[in-house]
Amino acid sequence: MNVIGRLPEAAEEEPLVVIGAHLDSVDTPGGNDNASGLAAMLEIAVMLTADGVEYRFVAFGAEEIGLVGSEQYVAAMTPDEMERFAGAVILDSIGHGTLLEISRADGNPGTMELTDRALEIAEAADLAAAATVMPASDHASFARAGLPAVLLSSTPYG
Repeated sequence: MNVIGRLPEAAEEEPLVVIGAHLDSVDTPGGNDNASGLAAMLEIAVMLTADGVEYRFVAFGAEEIGLVGSEQYVAAMTPDEMERFAGAVILDSIGHGTLLEISRADGNPGTMELTDRALEIAEAADLAAAATVMPASDHASFARAGLPAVLLSSTPYG
């Protein structure tokens, strides 16, 4: 099951951006994987205004057992949503570590542009960051559908 929210002033004809995190955890410190991602997503929702973008905040279910929630979300997107889709930023295990990993699942052009932009933002904020390839988190469901998406996580994992 996914939990989806959006800013009340968002217009459905604007570019669509998904900010997501997964709800479940495995036998790891659940406060990091993935309560940290959910907490950050909720704080981002408080800080943003629609301002010409339709932001959707999605808490994906069942990431740990095979990306079930994000695959369902992408499969249910309408042609209009796919057309307006500007990108997805997925937050996973960001509560520990000193290096921000900006991961992509494949090399589609939109994902490469999103990765480069995230690296620019991290550099401007004076954050230690690196681009990586990670094929197994919720961003991969978007990338497999040809939609630009990145995963933000931090290392070392703990």
